[in-house]
Amino acid sequence: MKKIIMILSLALVFACSDDGGMTDEKFIQIYQEVLVARESTVDREAGTSKVNEVFEKYNISEPEFRQMYLKMSSEKPKRLAEMLDSIRIQTEVEIHNIDSTRKASEMEKKTDSTTKSDK
Repeated sequence: MKKIIMILSLALVFACSDDGGMTDEKFIQIYQEVLVARESTVDREAGTSKVNEVFEKYNISEPEFRQMYLKMSSEKPKRLAEMLDSIRIQTEVEIHNIDSTRKASEMEKKTDSTTKSDK
């Protein structure tokens, strides 16, 4: 949770202006995927690579995304706050799912290795 808050705070620092016609829904999707990419990767370089993949997927550059963020923060601060709350909730759910999948995979590996060593 602390990482998510830190990431959201960092996003505020990295923001700029001019949306290039991006919809709120697209902004939410991109931002959530960026947060998940960062949060699901321990290695900073790998996380940056995943974030760049998100931007490529949506055919947008990081500076363009920052511009959209800054524009929204100055023109629609209440809407942006609502969107960030929505993004936070969606991201927490997604990260929980990723963590659960990881834990299940680790337990399966442990079970497999224990079963093999018992034979």
